[in-house]
Order: sequence, then structure tokens, then C-alpha cells
Amino acid sequence: MGPSRLASTVCNSSQVRFAGITGDAHAEYLLLAPNGARTAYENITGTGESVRWANKGLVATRTGSPAARVRI
Repeated sequence: MGPSRLASTVCNSSQVRFAGITGDAHAEYLLLAPNGARTAYENITGTGESVRWANKGLVATRTGSPAARVRI
């Protein structure tokens, strides 16, 4: 897959993970940096709405592993 866009961020699909981190049964969008750091975008979609994301900022600093090796 080629680059995709989330808000003002352009990224490669290999940098994207989806995981539930807020406990609300919605998957959040996690963007992995090359050094393994993760930025979270919370899924704030309401019933009957289009998907909406809220930038929650950096949720994990660099792991020392490349993004391709990070498992969530």
C-alpha cells in the first residue's frame, strides 16, 4: 500500500496500527515512528457519524525497535 492521510499526517501503511487503548470498544489509530515511538489518535466517532479522530499525542517514546518490529 502507498501513503495514506490522517488529518495533516501522511504516512506509509506499515507505520499504522489499530488497537483499543481507551476501553470504549472503539479501535484507536496508532502511528509508529521509525524508532518505534507511537502517536495515538482516539476514535471519537459517535453513533451514526463519519469516523472522527482526536490526536492524543505521543503515547510511547521510542522503543529501540524499528516500527516494523513493534507489536501491539
